[in-house]
Amino acid sequence: MTCQLASEWHQPERFYEVLGRVMAALAAVGVLNEMTALRWWSADQTWKVEWRTGPDPHDVAAMLWQAAADPQHPASVALRAMTSLDRSSGSPHYAFLQVLDVPVMLRVLDPAAPDMGLVAASV
Repeated sequence: MTCQLASEWHQPERFYEVLGRVMAALAAVGVLNEMTALRWWSADQTWKVEWRTGPDPHDVAAMLWQAAADPQHPASVALRAMTSLDRSSGSPHYAFLQVLDVPVMLRVLDPAAPDMGLVAASV
C-alpha cells in the first residue's frame, strides 16, 4: 500500500476542505481583511494562497500555528488538522503549512510596499 498525498484528482473532497479550513482560519485570526488582491489556486498538489500587500506570511503562519494550539480560539476548529509549520524556506515572501497532509503555501508579493505619498513627493 502506498501513501498518496491528497490532491484534486486523488482525494478532491479533502483537498478542497483544506482550502476552506485555511480561509476560515485566516478570517478567524483577523488577517483576511488586511490582505489585498487575495488569490488562491492549486499547483503541484499544493494550495497557493497569495496576496498583493498585507501581513508577512511568516507572521500569518505563526498566528495560525498559535491559534491551532489554543482550544479556545475560534480558528482552532478549522486548524485542528494543521500538522506542521515550515519556516525553513529561506524566503521572506513564503511560508508553508501542512493541513490534513496537504501543503499550503502562503505568499505575499509586496511585503513592504512603499508609501505612495512618499513616492509622489519624490517625483
